[in-house]
Order: sequence, then C-alpha cells, then structure tokens
Amino acid sequence: MDNESSVLWQRGKSDDIEIVLGMEDALLPALLETPSLMMLGDSAPQGIRSGTVRLRIGRQPIAQNLRALYKRNGRAVPEEFEVFWKHEIWLFNHSMGVLGEGDDEDIEQLSYELSFPKTANIVEVLPHPRYLATENGNWKCEVDLCLNGRAVDPSADKAVFVGSENLNFGGRIRATSHPELVGRLSLDVMTPSIMAIGAGDNFCQLLFSRQEKRLKGYQSTVVMILADKYMDELACTVRLQSTISGLNGVPTRLRSKWIPLTVSLQSGEGAS
Repeated sequence: MDNESSVLWQRGKSDDIEIVLGMEDALLPALLETPSLMMLGDSAPQGIRSGTVRLRIGRQPIAQNLRALYKRNGRAVPEEFEVFWKHEIWLFNHSMGVLGEGDDEDIEQLSYELSFPKTANIVEVLPHPRYLATENGNWKCEVDLCLNGRAVDPSADKAVFVGSENLNFGGRIRATSHPELVGRLSLDVMTPSIMAIGAGDNFCQLLFSRQEKRLKGYQSTVVMILADKYMDELACTVRLQSTISGLNGVPTRLRSKWIPLTVSLQSGEGAS
C-alpha cells in the first residue's frame, strides 16, 4: 500500500435511499394526536402532529476483504489463522443520515438494525461506546483492528502507520506494519451515547441517543462480518427506527420497513 491515500475504499453509488417516517409508521399513532383539538370539527387537522422524520441510508454498502488489506503491506497471514481456510472476514461499511429539513421532529433516539443470512457471523459492531474519545471538541470512535476482525483499544506502541484509506462520511483506516494488526479504524460519531450489540450473531443494532446536540447529519457504520470464503455477494436487510416526543412528552417510536440491500464481495486478490 502506498503512503498516499489510494482508491482502495471506493464509494458506492452516490444516490441514497430516502426514508420518510410518519404517523402511519408509529407503534402507537394516538400519541401523535391531541384529543382536545381533534374534537373541534373543522380544526381537527391541528390536532395531528406531523411526526415526520426524514432519514437516508446508502443504497450501496461497501465491503472490503480484511485479509487482502492485511497482505497489501507485503505481510503473510500467519498459518495459525485457520478461520481463513473456509471463510473470509469483511469490513462492511454503510452510512445513514438524519435530514434537518422541513417538518422533521427532534429525534430522541435513532436505531440502525442490520440482518444477515444465518450463514454469516458478525464479529464486531462499530462505533462502540467502549472506544469513544474526543478530538477538537468532536466525538469519534477509534480502534485497532486485529486480523480476526475484533477491535481492541488503540495502542501507542503499535502506531506505525504506512497508509491511509477513506471510508464513508468521516471514516478512515490507517494501515500498519505491525504483525498483529490490520490497521487503525476511526469513525466520527454524532453522539457519545451509543449502544452496539450483535457480535456472534447474524443480527446487529446500533442505538444513538440524543444528548446536548440534536441527532443530525450522517453517520458511518462498520460491521465486521464473517462469511463463506467463496461468496460473490452478500444479501442483507436494514431497518431504521426513531423515537420522538409524542403527546405530553410521552415517547413514541416510528419504525421503517425492512429494506433489502446487496453488497459485492471482491477480495482484491486471487484465491489462496
């Protein structure tokens, strides 16, 4: 890998999928109504809150082969990593966004859910609250990625970087020559209040909760996923949920339908 940023991490299609969540997507639509105003006949529309939340997800996720990334620095994969005999581990990079336009409500929580086939196994879900830090007043998630796809705390004595690659929306991975690590992964985060679950499963969830600042803008996500060695593409489904304030401040959740996505699996090297 060259010292300069290369084209290894290519963006997918530029178009996004826009998701508009409204009253029909609420788990309890009555919490978006004001009963006293609903009884006023002609004034009934005033008793219905818009409850509209506009979100976006990337139409084309990116998957990067972790073993190929490790070998780009001329390193050979240690023989004891037998997991690569029948499987590959992929860095699955996706993005979602909260649009701050029109009648969007302030979102208290935003949930990102991702489901893979049963033959896939999730190794890591990022950003994760364990690895959060501040930089120039902004929050970020920074981890060292191991060859088995697991994340560990960044180590100062292993920080010898030999290249840098960009991910979606504020994400970056810096390759290292250290034999135990693939590189250091950094993601900007919209809030430090994060829950990340799903390691060891084929389903994962990221939950972002509002603190001082509104949940707004784009968020890059990374899921380390183990799949069959000879798969050419991986199908998955994604769903977004948002929690907003309803009648008298009672929270209510808006839930999207499951959206199918397909990501191409290109190892970047010959079979070995």
